[in-house]
Amino acid sequence: MTASHLLLVDCTLREGEQTAGVWFSKAEKLALLDALAGAGLALLDAGMPAVSDEERSFLREATGRTGARIGASVRALLEEVDLAAEVGCDELFLICPVSKLHRETRLGLNSEDAMLRRIDAVVRRARSLGRTANVVAEDASRATWPELSRALHAAVDAGADRLFLCDTVGIWTPSRATSCVSQVREEVPGIPIGVHCHDDLGMATANTIAALEAGATVPTATINGVGERSGNASLA
Repeated sequence: MTASHLLLVDCTLREGEQTAGVWFSKAEKLALLDALAGAGLALLDAGMPAVSDEERSFLREATGRTGARIGASVRALLEEVDLAAEVGCDELFLICPVSKLHRETRLGLNSEDAMLRRIDAVVRRARSLGRTANVVAEDASRATWPELSRALHAAVDAGADRLFLCDTVGIWTPSRATSCVSQVREEVPGIPIGVHCHDDLGMATANTIAALEAGATVPTATINGVGERSGNASLA
């Protein structure tokens, strides 16, 4: 792995606003976008279209404003995929819960097969709309290996462009990040693997670096590590 093989994804415009007490105006978001693009960031996870009219207005203006590609995060719902395409975003981050706990408590899906069908449907819809499909395996760090493996295979079979492993509740250690990425690379070869780490135990940046050393090539980060709860890996 060399730096030239990495695609660094900045999530400040979306995750940053999940920090307690933080809110960006549209003008502030556009200024941050310009600065991030100017610093060389090629892909930004810039927001969730389903949040508000203001969020959609920002995403419309952000797309094509700079050389950076604009990504939108969406839940595994066809209507949210359509909405992100409607506002013009270049890429979609399809948030797909893969652990039993998240699948059942957050989505109310008692059947794993139902989740696999939903992954298939949203990936195919994103691709049919001409968007890059980034499948975000939410709560991957608490999923069993069979659960995670089946979800990732469903995503790849449907045409996913990249796979992101999420340590959603911040429980990885560097050795666990290394192990997970290595296993996924062996199980699903030939597709770029990204990681999205949270900082609940202060390990987000260390876990991200460990994942890169294990072969992940699409790290996510935020300015100063801002983000939900304790934050995310630091962009610096």
